[in-house]
Amino acid sequence: MKNTTILNLIIILGIVLSGFYLISKSNNQSDDVNNTNEIAITTELISLDTSDWQTCRNEEYGYEFKYPKDWYIYERMVGTEVEVESSYVTEIDSCQGKLIVLSQEPSVRGGWYPPTISVSVFDDNWENSLEEYLQKFDTEILPVVVTKNETVDGIKIIKYTRQRSPYAILLYKKRVIGMTVTTEDKKQNEFLNKVLSAFKFID
Repeated sequence: MKNTTILNLIIILGIVLSGFYLISKSNNQSDDVNNTNEIAITTELISLDTSDWQTCRNEEYGYEFKYPKDWYIYERMVGTEVEVESSYVTEIDSCQGKLIVLSQEPSVRGGWYPPTISVSVFDDNWENSLEEYLQKFDTEILPVVVTKNETVDGIKIIKYTRQRSPYAILLYKKRVIGMTVTTEDKKQNEFLNKVLSAFKFID
């Protein structure tokens, strides 16, 4: 009789403990779902939205893309003096010119602070490969690291990093555009991808 009572108590205790375990596991799964939802929502909130961005359209060199509104646009003129390259910037009202820089902050003494978008137009009738172009900049101290090589809608795009900044070079019908972005945080690649998503060549 005593053995039967002990056995019954053990069975009841096992059932109770099993119940606690199942409830605890269910709560943990619920928390995981909530955490996943929070991550998704957070990602959605911090993702860049180009719906209110302005369009940078360069009729002379045949391309356009979007950039955040209220940014400053500069034409960058590069020359050589005593074998030292020097850059000059002039604020402009539209995205015309061969070398332009778009910056959230106004230029100070010919320079600018992140975030920025820099666009360079290379000589027309490009005959070399993009890989050959990148080899010019690939050094042991400042290596070029290719992160992606793809073709989208007939545009060949090579993404690479140098000095921790993301770059892209685009080739379309022998027209070549170089682009780089800088930001103060770790979302430079995301920002570049967003800019590229709205980029197109004008035939």
